[in-house]
Amino acid sequence: MSAPFEVRTERLLLRQWRDEDGEPLARLLADPELMRYIRGRPLSDREADAVFARRREQWERYGFGFWAVEPLRTGRLAGWVGLQHPDWMAGMAEEVEIGWMLARAHWGKGLATEGAVPSVRVAFETLGLERLLGFHHPDNRRVRVLTRESYGRVPLEYAE
Repeated sequence: MSAPFEVRTERLLLRQWRDEDGEPLARLLADPELMRYIRGRPLSDREADAVFARRREQWERYGFGFWAVEPLRTGRLAGWVGLQHPDWMAGMAEEVEIGWMLARAHWGKGLATEGAVPSVRVAFETLGLERLLGFHHPDNRRVRVLTRESYGRVPLEYAE
């Protein structure tokens, strides 16, 4: 099974990655405040290219991955949300994590949750997963989206 290539919510288009997303993604990944809780530092252009390639490769390899997030009112790349195998963590390559990253201009507006809800549905209803993992940096206290009641009664586990 695979996830839908595109999902629309009230305010977002969650879509496949396009060639033209590389440059705007690199700008996001170069933002020190945004990257503080993801990699601990901004990424170089070369590192951003590798992240972009990985976003696309996850879809090709597994039939799901992080969608590119595009707010409907702007039509511009604002980050990502979705599912991936956390193969960057030893012993976790077979698990599936839910994750998101949004440009600072979109923080605090409920967009991470809005994108996470269809991600959770796809995980359990389409892909037939039994659980999801969620990771966050221990200093990041903006993690309410990981514990939302609105997901329903699903086994969503998270760790610092």
